[in-house]
Order: sequence, then C-alpha cells, then structure tokens
Amino acid sequence: MHQKMTIPKEIDEAFYLGQRSDQVKFVINDTVHVISGKHKGKESAVISINTIAPDVTYILENLDGSGDIIISQNAMKLIIPSDVGDKTLINKMIKVHLVQHAHQLDENNIDIKIIGIYSTAKQAQEAIQRLVKQPGFNETPNSFYIDEYVLNEDYWEEGYVPK
Repeated sequence: MHQKMTIPKEIDEAFYLGQRSDQVKFVINDTVHVISGKHKGKESAVISINTIAPDVTYILENLDGSGDIIISQNAMKLIIPSDVGDKTLINKMIKVHLVQHAHQLDENNIDIKIIGIYSTAKQAQEAIQRLVKQPGFNETPNSFYIDEYVLNEDYWEEGYVPK
C-alpha cells in the first residue's frame, strides 16, 4: 500500500470531480499509458493524486492486475478520459474503427467478415497489413474497409422492410 501525501483540499476535490487543470492534468478513472520509466508500456487507471510538489505524481492501478504504481504526470499519456464530472458532449465522443472484409461470392451474395474494432485508424491499418498476406485475403486485398464510429450513437434510425 502506498502512503499518500497530504493534497490541498481544493485540488483533491477537483480531481475527484473530474476537473482538470494546468497543474493536475489527469483525474480519477482516466485510463493512461505509461510512456517512460521502468513501467513504460503499462496501461493503467488513475486512482489518486500522490504528490503535488516538486512534481505531480499519481497512484495508478495497472489494468493487467499487476498492482498499483506511482507515476509522474510527465510519464503518462491519456488514452480514455474519465467521464466523472463530464458535462460536455465532446469528451464523450470516443471514436472506434471497424475493419471489415467484403468478398463478392457471386452476383447476389457477399461474404462480409468483421476483422476487428480498433481505437485508432493506425491500429486498423496495421490489422489489415497483418491479414492481407493470409490465404483468401491475399486474393482480394482491396476488399478491406475501415469505418469510423462514435460510441453511443445510433447509426440506423429507421425501420426496414423484411423480404
């Protein structure tokens, strides 16, 4: 268990209310990627502020279950912002990238495979590059599609006519 330093009440309350500042850039339940130091590469959830001075450090819970770590604010990158205290739509607009492969079987039939859903367009492209050399896919390398979607949005808003 880590011993948390005394944090000024107004900073601590803002952190737990999801209010970022120039000084405290991460808030409770942010999902972060550790970008430097001995824990580089870990994905973690922010659980509390550890220190304010001389550097802002946080206690993080590793998502792989390997325990808690203390990391400097400068050694972290935001992956998914917390929605604690979030009253704006812009921060809820998390985009994902759906990769599909559509292969024309005959005049009336198309075989559509969902390859995966990725958090970035780059990861979606990398998935295609991994598969394009595989049997079947290598015969139709131009049949991959990437569609970007915002989570929690309806993409079909009307009914349909069954055949």
